[in-house]
Amino acid sequence: MKFLAALLKLNDFAEMILLIYKIIMTSYLAYSIYAYIGSLTSWRIEKMYRNQNDDRQIKTWLVLKNVFRVTGTALLIAHLLS
Repeated sequence: MKFLAALLKLNDFAEMILLIYKIIMTSYLAYSIYAYIGSLTSWRIEKMYRNQNDDRQIKTWLVLKNVFRVTGTALLIAHLLS
């Protein structure tokens, strides 16, 4: 709701584009943090299955951990380059 109110108050199209750009860049940073949290959680779950010697679950959580880590890094780089 605040986002819509802010958009309606803007008079200049360039200001509106700048506001949307800032929101997208903030989202990149937020989702990067969420991806790193997901990576840490996946690592802990993978460690739990490693103690149980469940190879299929270990591989699944290893892939998820790496996907979260790569995604988080890509989003962080996108945020920093903007």
